[in-house]
Amino acid sequence: IYEETLNITQIKMATALPEVDISAVGVYSFDAYNFQVEVVDSLTDYVAYMQEVFDFESIKTLMQRLDFKVHVDSLHGVSGPYVDRIFHDHLGVPKASLHHTNVLPNFGGCHPDPNLTYADDLVQVMGLLPDGNANPAMKHVSTVPSFGV
Repeated sequence: IYEETLNITQIKMATALPEVDISAVGVYSFDAYNFQVEVVDSLTDYVAYMQEVFDFESIKTLMQRLDFKVHVDSLHGVSGPYVDRIFHDHLGVPKASLHHTNVLPNFGGCHPDPNLTYADDLVQVMGLLPDGNANPAMKHVSTVPSFGV
């Protein structure tokens, strides 16, 4: 991709385009400009991709065992809606096991990057702890290889 950017010789801007409703999935065509905008539902697309990569039925069976508990904390970051959709809607994990899944611009006043200083209480109960922008990265803590899944 980077190599392709080296071939860019000009950038054209169409400032008179009509507004696009980015809350509605669809394709918007602007014939006068020979231009299209496609609005996608990234959450639905991501879940569909995860279902291709992982065996959701097997994971769901594990998640519903009485002797298996999970605690997922999204720290009010961007992973919240994805956690709700995947863990609750598709895997049947109770909402009580999913924490801080509502996205807040200030992460609810908490530190968005989990570490042993800011997330010591979570380390005691945690199985999955993505940081504010949804990449699990707790430095100096041993995790299983699937931690980032």
